[in-house]
Amino acid sequence: MSKNNSSGCGCPGCAVVFLPGLVSLGVGTYHGYMDAQGIPHSKENLEWWLTYGPAAVQGGAGAVIGGFLGLAAGVQRLGSLGAIAVCTPVGTAIGAGVGGIKGGLETLVGYGIGYMVGSLAKS
Repeated sequence: MSKNNSSGCGCPGCAVVFLPGLVSLGVGTYHGYMDAQGIPHSKENLEWWLTYGPAAVQGGAGAVIGGFLGLAAGVQRLGSLGAIAVCTPVGTAIGAGVGGIKGGLETLVGYGIGYMVGSLAKS
């Protein structure tokens, strides 16, 4: 008998994938809106975090997840120390790259939306 999972997409890590994307989109939207309105950021470091923070956070999380997946693949598939030594850094690099690109693209889409809304609200 199969269990009917109607609470989401069916994957156990949906929140791990969905919530950082939503935060990246929101951060980008806020940044774009503030830029379109000509409102300066109150803190000096806030500009950096609004621009690069989501990509950095998702890239770091992707590196950790990818590293563990690479370690597991090296242990399970090949079982030698050489395989572990190769699979773990490869998984880390792939996870970091995918996470960073995902976070950057989500922030960029949010920025475009926020800038458009800010421009329309300004005029």
